[in-house]
Amino acid sequence: MKTTDVIDFAYIGVDVSKDKLDLYRANTKKSETITNEVASIEQFCKSLKKLKKPVMAVMEATGGYETILVRALAKHNICAAVVNPRQVRDFAKGIGIDAKTDKIDAMVIARFAEVVKPAPMVKASEHNQKHSALATRRGQLLQLINQEGNRLRQSYDEDAKTSIRNTLDFLRKEAKELDEQLGKCSK
Repeated sequence: MKTTDVIDFAYIGVDVSKDKLDLYRANTKKSETITNEVASIEQFCKSLKKLKKPVMAVMEATGGYETILVRALAKHNICAAVVNPRQVRDFAKGIGIDAKTDKIDAMVIARFAEVVKPAPMVKASEHNQKHSALATRRGQLLQLINQEGNRLRQSYDEDAKTSIRNTLDFLRKEAKELDEQLGKCSK
């Protein structure tokens, strides 16, 4: 039987929101809040590089607000894990924590990480990150095209229909350009 070494990480629970990141360092039991923007996150990553112990930042999937942090952590070779919010909420209930504030959520995420020990994410190559971003944007454009098409069918005013057609033309042009970029990425 083969055994594997488990890295003893210093876990940092991160509660992610649109404008800020609430951080809880499990090893020091300290909380802090930073803005969810590149400059603040870069400074945070640089502070983590100075630590002697390996670090893993653990956060819940938020539908994209965690992207800047995940990319910065990968750039600085700092482990990260994005976990299922339902699992963290169930864990919180299981340990008797019902209160819900951003600081408490960050602490719960850190405790969850200490117990569950999530696997670090695999760092995607720049090529794969670009492809993923373009594919995501293409999906968004197709959704917008569908919505505008529905609006066109429901509209009765000719001026409104003209505006919708102009928007559809623009969106279709953007989607075509993304298709070309995605084609180049596949080569």
